[in-house]
Amino acid sequence: MKKAFITEEGKTAVTAYYERILESLSVSYEQLLLPTQYGDTFALISGKAHGQTVILLHGSSMNSAMWIDDIQTLSHYYRVIALDIPGEPGKSDERQLSFESDDYAYWLSEVFSLLKIGKAFLVGNSLGGWIALKFSILYPECVEKAVLLAPAGIG
Repeated sequence: MKKAFITEEGKTAVTAYYERILESLSVSYEQLLLPTQYGDTFALISGKAHGQTVILLHGSSMNSAMWIDDIQTLSHYYRVIALDIPGEPGKSDERQLSFESDDYAYWLSEVFSLLKIGKAFLVGNSLGGWIALKFSILYPECVEKAVLLAPAGIG
């Protein structure tokens, strides 16, 4: 099974840089580690506690730090949740899920359940777009709208 980090030194360097980026956020936020059957999932949550929810899903070889500017803008209008996808170099479980199964959609469904999200806007870049699409197909009742930015696997 593929893992996000090859060495502990690489993991330490990426995590330290990630923390420096988070310190640049000018809006208040909380960090949660959600226990799922696919391992722990890191969630960066900001914005209106009772507003419409926007879920941000990053691309491959990235983490939620890619959304920092978007979080700062969107959090004035929405409850924003940026998730670190399992198996990618962030703060979620390092083990990559199978691309040949529906595990990523099941993982996101479990996150929705843990965070008590009924329906949300999904914004996904590359791998995140592919996950948003898989989730939208299996759980259309949970998706208000999906924005897919260069979704992987579609061609």
